[in-house]
Amino acid sequence: MKIYLNLLPEERKKAISRRKRLKNIIKQEIVFLLPIILFVGILSSINLILKIQNDGIDNVIALPKC
Repeated sequence: MKIYLNLLPEERKKAISRRKRLKNIIKQEIVFLLPIILFVGILSSINLILKIQNDGIDNVIALPKC
């Protein structure tokens, strides 16, 4: 059985509560934005790969046939 002593002043309690709330908000934003950033990164890398392949195909088509 735990016994808690209520020794903190109200201002300190509010500051601790605000800090906890801010940490939770930041954590939720990171969890929300991380998949979006990863998805955009994957899409941009696929776009880069397709662009490189398309340039290679254009170079092969532009070569004169012997």
